[in-house]
Amino acid sequence: MKNAWGLFKTTLILFCFLFFNLAIAGQDLAQVSIPKNKNLSHGYFTYKKFLLIDGSVDGNVFCMGGRTSVHGEVKGNITVIFGVLEVAKDAKVSGKLITIGSPFVGIQEQVDKRIDIPIRDVFYPNNLSWLELMKRSILRIIIAFSICSLLIMFKPKHIRETGREIRTDWVPTFFAGSFLTVFLGMALFGSIMIFAHPLGPILFISISAMVSIIAIFGLVSVFEAIAHYLNRIMPPKTGFAHSLFLAIVICEIGCTLPYIGPAVQLILFILGLGATLLTRFGSNKGWLTKSKKVWSA
Repeated sequence: MKNAWGLFKTTLILFCFLFFNLAIAGQDLAQVSIPKNKNLSHGYFTYKKFLLIDGSVDGNVFCMGGRTSVHGEVKGNITVIFGVLEVAKDAKVSGKLITIGSPFVGIQEQVDKRIDIPIRDVFYPNNLSWLELMKRSILRIIIAFSICSLLIMFKPKHIRETGREIRTDWVPTFFAGSFLTVFLGMALFGSIMIFAHPLGPILFISISAMVSIIAIFGLVSVFEAIAHYLNRIMPPKTGFAHSLFLAIVICEIGCTLPYIGPAVQLILFILGLGATLLTRFGSNKGWLTKSKKVWSA
């Protein structure tokens, strides 16, 4: 009974900390403006910003999250992923309007030249109240715990082996994950750059599906590795499921921390990809043979 009460208090404290982080995170987007008298001779990239274009941009505009409002001229494509794109009636865009999981505000003539992939950003959307952020954070925890439970139930050996790779060789795992992240990121970015071509959407969907599968398996392994450490310091009668749940809550808190949250997300993603790559989804099979990798321990 005391162990259950201690676990409840720990979870309650973590949720209060998460609540505080989300209350701080629910703030307005930082604004970046290109005034009317300014002409950029190159493209532009923003991440979770409010980009206001009143001047001219001679190149492609690429925005991850946030809001993009165009009132001037863009001599290239405008790509917005998980954000909002607004194009004024008097604005001039010579290229395509590419929106991925992003609503669009504009006239019918602009809609006709738009390429859209309707993906809902359920996990980390912008411009939400702290209460809505809290609801989505709890939803992420429930979804993550459910996926972890299913994968550990059906693939316990593979998840355990991948988690062991993170616990024992996290430095090479991080470097391998960084390499794979850069490679997949460049491939994904390249597919977006040719999105106006018929081959672009096919490549984007294929690479996104591959990244999603690897990331889900890798993140479950990261949670398992953290839960393994937590299980050592938890009371003896505490089950592994409790440690796994606390690991997910701790990672969620880290991902919602102001300013460093995106870095925490990236580190978890890199570790998951690296462990999945090095263990071949926990199978430990050789790259070109069926022989299994032998642990030095």
